[in-house]
Amino acid sequence: MRPQNSWLFSVCTILLAGSQPGEQTWHMGPLQVARRVSHLNPHVSDVVTVSYEVEAPEGYDVQFSQWGDMPKDIQISGSNKPEPVAGESGRQLWRQQFTVEVLLAGEYRLPALEIAYRESPEMAWTVEGTDYLTLAFSSVLDDADSAQPKPNPDPLPWPRGL
Repeated sequence: MRPQNSWLFSVCTILLAGSQPGEQTWHMGPLQVARRVSHLNPHVSDVVTVSYEVEAPEGYDVQFSQWGDMPKDIQISGSNKPEPVAGESGRQLWRQQFTVEVLLAGEYRLPALEIAYRESPEMAWTVEGTDYLTLAFSSVLDDADSAQPKPNPDPLPWPRGL
């Protein structure tokens, strides 16, 4: 027996298929770095959440770089300062999360995140970086003509015989 709302399930499945989180990982010496993006194919109206997680052996110092040159049409908000927390098996975790919003459709390239780390305060810092993050925001409109105003249709005649 098919559920009555199977069309709703199909629509929800199709809508969710385009917005599955994307993850990329790097190994930087003793560090493991992961970047997660909430939407792979965002629309202009979407708020995209980006998070970085760095896992290092206990006792390591880890610092995230400051964000450099951001594209001017991009809005970054909710960024937090990463602080270490205890992880599994004697490792430490640093997490940074922020949201990205844009007003115009197009491709936006966020700079690479540089991560500095050292085993002890007496040692020199080692600096390595992630890849750039490119987000391609699309319009919810089918084409540019859809956004143009259209003339009003001719008025309808008044109803007769009421």
